[in-house]
Amino acid sequence: MSRSTMTNLIQTVRGFAQAGTAEYTAGTVNYWSDDQIQEVLDRHCYEVRSETLESFPVTVSGGTTQWKDYQSAYRWFEATDGGTARFIVQDSTGSTITSYTAQAQRGLITFNQNTGGTVYQLTGFAYDVYGAAADIWTQKAAQYAVKIDFKTDNHEVRRSHIMQNIDMMIARYTSMSGAPYQSSNVATIYRGDSRC
Repeated sequence: MSRSTMTNLIQTVRGFAQAGTAEYTAGTVNYWSDDQIQEVLDRHCYEVRSETLESFPVTVSGGTTQWKDYQSAYRWFEATDGGTARFIVQDSTGSTITSYTAQAQRGLITFNQNTGGTVYQLTGFAYDVYGAAADIWTQKAAQYAVKIDFKTDNHEVRRSHIMQNIDMMIARYTSMSGAPYQSSNVATIYRGDSRC
């Protein structure tokens, strides 16, 4: 069963790949369930370890500066479910922090209170959603490659156009694929295929 923390990522990739829940059958298996899309996403997973988050001070009324928003250099994170090993925010002593809200797809963490500029680090799993979409389009291509064009009376069906469109989508998402960076910031990440 797919992880509840993957729901948004699965829906995003389902949209990119136009992957219906019963699009086709290969052998006795129907495609594309949430589990199958999660499996593809897990092949495109990057483990981010102890990334120092960038803080953004904001001046509020009265001239007071507050630090609440912190940004990761990466996006498309698996969502937080309360500080499990899938998405962890820690302070410099290694203590896990839970008093924040996260926009996991943007890699943005907003603390409930002013942090005073304290340094925080993020450990989590970020995903290459474009690479996952390209993979799904590639698998779909195998299903449509055997379709043929045909003509009857005054009616013509050109199924080969489906393959042209699929090839275009594969090229599009492959060109967008890569590590799930949000900006030009560079940080050390570790690819952890076996842990995703």
